[in-house]
Amino acid sequence: MSTCVFGVPTEPPERLASSSSEDFDLSKAVWRPEFADQISNYIDRGLEGKPLPYSVLEYYGAPGVGKTWLLKRAEVEAKERPRGKKGRIAVYFIDLEESVFQKKGERLTSPDEKRTGEYQERFRKELSGQLRSTEVLPLSQVVNQVGETKDKIFYIFILDTAEYLAYVPQFHRWLERELVLPLARTDRVFFLLGSRYKLRWREFSVRYRLQQKEVKGFTPDEIRSLAGKYGVDDRRREELVERIYHDYTWGHAMATAGILGSVAKKGPQVSPSDLNEIAAKRLGDVIDGFMGSLFLFPGEVNMTQLCQYLSVGSILRVFTEGTLFRLRKSFYESQNGDIENFLLEKPAPGFQDIFDNLRQTTLITWSNEWGGYIVDQTTRYVLASWLRLKNPEEFYRRHAIAKDYYGWQLDQAPLNLPRAAVEYLYHSAWYEMRMLEGKRLEPLGKEAVKDLQEDFIYKLRDALRHPSMHWYETDHLNAIDELIKQDQEQDQELGFLLSPNGVENIRGAVQALREQFR
Repeated sequence: MSTCVFGVPTEPPERLASSSSEDFDLSKAVWRPEFADQISNYIDRGLEGKPLPYSVLEYYGAPGVGKTWLLKRAEVEAKERPRGKKGRIAVYFIDLEESVFQKKGERLTSPDEKRTGEYQERFRKELSGQLRSTEVLPLSQVVNQVGETKDKIFYIFILDTAEYLAYVPQFHRWLERELVLPLARTDRVFFLLGSRYKLRWREFSVRYRLQQKEVKGFTPDEIRSLAGKYGVDDRRREELVERIYHDYTWGHAMATAGILGSVAKKGPQVSPSDLNEIAAKRLGDVIDGFMGSLFLFPGEVNMTQLCQYLSVGSILRVFTEGTLFRLRKSFYESQNGDIENFLLEKPAPGFQDIFDNLRQTTLITWSNEWGGYIVDQTTRYVLASWLRLKNPEEFYRRHAIAKDYYGWQLDQAPLNLPRAAVEYLYHSAWYEMRMLEGKRLEPLGKEAVKDLQEDFIYKLRDALRHPSMHWYETDHLNAIDELIKQDQEQDQELGFLLSPNGVENIRGAVQALREQFR
């Protein structure tokens, strides 16, 4: 499946997620305070009979980012809690993929709306079994049973892989109407869900009692904590954390855990080449797991192009439909990477269907913050890092093509000139990183940053001389400066590629150019 990064699809995997990976075990979970404290607070309130801030808590995020860890850890904590003033806790954990939508041990199949009745029966059977009922209970009876005992029992229902609710809307509506809606009105029932993206709930009473929070990748500090749990030597820990974060995963939880687990097994004598080999293997395993969602479509889908478009998206930080279409052409249909033949080409018939399918995977989402479509940063970094380790020449060729594309956009003096300018700088920086191939990734040196700065300012000055830019030069330069600042504070990739000082120098050059146009 990881060959999909090259645009070559294979057979669907058996599971969507790889949360059963032997190295991704609960005992080594990093208990993130932002989420841990919230869950503990809900459990405390339930045991004491206090009102809950929300009765439906949905954690969403990219595949493999650590949602299952959080949900499993919440289940363990709830089961370990002693009785409180208002009785005990009853917790029920249902993995919708494994228990309802997919048959264990078989290849992934597309969820089918026509099989809603079958899915409902499987869900009721799983829940009834956990309730220790000898019969398959209708949900109305489950609701009545909870209502009769809620004064003595605080109920917690945990639903993992809840993104399947979006794949079968009839099942989602049934579950919301028959189970969540009647129980969400009380403070004695708590629903905790893990999903790849925000779910759409129809009932006002559910939305009123709902909180949705995004789970993101590990921070370097969290990776340090995880490395300690894997027994990584203190003397090697800092260097290993830096390499895992910047060279391979950017904090992707499952990829990070997989690499640390393999390093721990290999022992203290892990050379840089060994680490690259371990990382390539573990990144490939993760890709095999979360790219199974490409196969969850009914009917005929062009899997080759679906893989190719996702592969293009893993190189770009933000893109439009037209950008994705043209760069796929350049990456896969041009021998020398010449993009000029595709710059004005419009998306072909059938492209919109493929793009819509790709959006349904949740691997590509719309971002208001970026003003375009994005692949989640940690997912993108895993895909791109695997390509860089397996085929560095192709990796840097793609950044060169993307750089040329945004350079062409700047020459056209577009309305989105600030974003095009910053992406031109980003891909230019990555292309310069090819000089470090085979070595540990580290920020570019002063001379390389100086050359990039000169090229960037020259390109900006040229673009701003376009007649359509007259009177708007300082506005665009202010926006470019702000985007670079936001990038350094939030996305942080430019800060790593150019170093914080390098970013400040480039911002200073942009501000100096702004003075010339005043």
